Amino acid sequence: MARTRVPIQVIDSAGNALAGASVQINTRGGGAATVFAGEVGATTVTNPLTTDAAGRVSAWLDRGSYDAVISHASITTYTDQFDSSPGAAQSIDTAWLADGLITAAKLGTGIVTNSHIASGAAIAYSKLALTGSIVNADIAAGAAIAKSKLAALGIVDADVSGGAGIAIAKLALPGGTTTFLRADGTFVAPTVGATSLLTDQLLAVDTASWDVQNIPAGLFLELFLYVRSTDASNTGSTVLRFNNDSGANYDHQRLRAKGTTVDTQENLGVTSGRLGEHPGASAGANKFAVMHAVIPHFAGSTDQKSVTSRSHHAEGTGTGTINLEQHGITWRSTAAITRVTIFPIVGSLKAGSRLSMLEA
Repeated sequence: MARTRVPIQVIDSAGNALAGASVQINTRGGGAATVFAGEVGATTVTNPLTTDAAGRVSAWLDRGSYDAVISHASITTYTDQFDSSPGAAQSIDTAWLADGLITAAKLGTGIVTNSHIASGAAIAYSKLALTGSIVNADIAAGAAIAKSKLAALGIVDADVSGGAGIAIAKLALPGGTTTFLRADGTFVAPTVGATSLLTDQLLAVDTASWDVQNIPAGLFLELFLYVRSTDASNTGSTVLRFNNDSGANYDHQRLRAKGTTVDTQENLGVTSGRLGEHPGASAGANKFAVMHAVIPHFAGSTDQKSVTSRSHHAEGTGTGTINLEQHGITWRSTAAITRVTIFPIVGSLKAGSRLSMLEA
């Protein structure tokens, strides 16, 4: 299995490489990690490590999420989080690949044979040489055959099963298709809750956060974001808090695709929930992230609150600069949500960023 070299460089307050600093490598949220002397092999090195004249350490880690606790007499001890992934091309092992991740374009012609195909595989009809060869015995009794494929049929009431799923548009109902049949045999019109726009904020200047307060009770909140920040890096993170709660009461799970790489991250007991990543100041000009989040049952006061969010952004135009993410957030509180604050972890929201919040 390939490993990743520890990506740590320690510098002092003047920006100079710091030799002799202690670097303690721990698994994320756990104890001391096993640190190896090389990309392959079983030889380990002592943990904590000590930086060389370049402020770096010579050590390798298996894949996973890690915390580096860095200390030295001339600096304040701090923790740097990072993920380890295989370092060399063509070194990804099976455990890294989600089911269904490999596309047909990655397989050579003729590689897949009949023995590789499960009996229940959903093979498109166009891929099979079956023209004119299907007979009645090949068709299951419950097969959904389009009517256009059958000879003209004189269907009468007796041909229709009592439990048949007949589309409402096919029935002559009082009021047309705007009514539905109740169990008592009467027809009523459906009632649909309206969605209203709570706020739409387009920033004219760089701003620290969006802070939406006094949110009225409803069924769900829906957030649409267009985001860039003043963070000096290529990429920053957009997070939220509920009811001004800045305690370690949020749990977060991320699934990200970047280029051809797919990775995950879990954060438990953190002080905010991550909605997605966005371009920073070093990203390509005029690039913004788009995010869509849904908060169902936000006004409930019995259960904890959950959020799902999807995000996309491009840092540049080259390969490996396009990000697509799915996020899940749990707020460990049963309180009804009346306030939502959204902000970047580093820097401010860039002018041109926009929040639209809807409620139903």
